[in-house]
Amino acid sequence: MGNSSNRSATIIEQVKETIDRLWPVANFDCLAYAVVDFKKNEFQHFEWEVSDSKPRSHHWFFDLASVTKPLVLATSYLLRPEIFKKEESIWCLEHRAGLPAWGRLGPDDWRKRVSTFPLSHSETLYSDYSALRAQLLAEWQLGGKLYDLIKQVHDKEVFHWTELPKDAHSPVTGMRNGKAVCGQVHDDNAFYIREKVAHAGLFASAEGLAKTLLNLHRETNFLEKVDGFIQAQQKISRNQRFVRGWDRVLDSSNTLAGKGASEKVFGHLGFTGTSIWMDSEKAIGQILLTNGTKNYWYAKEGLNQMRREIGAITWKLG
Repeated sequence: MGNSSNRSATIIEQVKETIDRLWPVANFDCLAYAVVDFKKNEFQHFEWEVSDSKPRSHHWFFDLASVTKPLVLATSYLLRPEIFKKEESIWCLEHRAGLPAWGRLGPDDWRKRVSTFPLSHSETLYSDYSALRAQLLAEWQLGGKLYDLIKQVHDKEVFHWTELPKDAHSPVTGMRNGKAVCGQVHDDNAFYIREKVAHAGLFASAEGLAKTLLNLHRETNFLEKVDGFIQAQQKISRNQRFVRGWDRVLDSSNTLAGKGASEKVFGHLGFTGTSIWMDSEKAIGQILLTNGTKNYWYAKEGLNQMRREIGAITWKLG
C-alpha cells in the first residue's frame, strides 16, 4: 500500500523484538500483528509462528471471536445510525440492557430465546445476548441483514466462518468433541446456530482486517465520530466502558490496550486471543491476532503481557 511511514516501521521493529522476548512463555503458536496509519491510509504487518520463532508468512485467517461485534454492530451503527434509533437498541449495543452474559442457544429457537428477555436500562454487563438482541432490533429496523450492510466496507479477506475458503490457512483454536477446532468458529453458540450472528463468527487475515479499518474510516470518518461518542458519554458518566459498540480505556495504568493508552483509545478484545485498538488523536491503530485458546483458554497471562507491552510500544511511538 505504498511506502509505509517511519513511525510504522519503527513500531514494527520494536514489536518484533518484544514478541521474540516474550514468545517462550506464550500459550499459542500463531500470531499476526499490524499497525495501521490512518493519516497515510496505509499499514504494515507481519506473521509469527512457533516452529522457528521468527516472522514467517502463512497468510493465516484467524478466528476473530468477539472482535466480530464491532465489525458487525459498531460498523452498522456508523453506516446506518437510524436503525439503532430506539433507546433499547443503544442499551443492547452498549451492554446496558439487563441481559444475561451468556447461555446455551440452539439453531431453531435462538431468536425467540434472545427476544424473550425484557429490556431495562442497567449497569454494564458484557453480554453475547446483548449483542444478539442488538442485531435483531437493528435488522428489524433495517428490513434486512446486517451482514449485507457491512459488505461495503469489509475487505475480501474478512469472511464469515461458514464461507471461509477451503484452502484458507487457519490456526487451531481448541478442541470440540475430541477434534481440533480449525477453520471453524470457536464459539459454541455461533457454531451450532450456523447463521451470521453478531457476537462471533468472523475470520480475517491481519491484512484484511487492516484494510477493513481503513475502508471504514474512509467511508465514515469513524475515528473522529467514535471520539465524539466517547466525549459525549464522559459528560454523563466517565465509568461507562462501552460506547456505541466499542470498548474503551477506563484506566490507562491497567488496560489490555497497553500502558500509555489514553482516553482517545478504543477497540475490542476477542476470546480466542485477538484485539484491535485505535487512537483517534494519533490516528493510529494496532491489530493483534493469535490463537490464544489453542491449549488452555484460561491461561491468559502470557497473552495479556504481550498485549500490554505491544500496546505500550504502539502508543509511545505512534
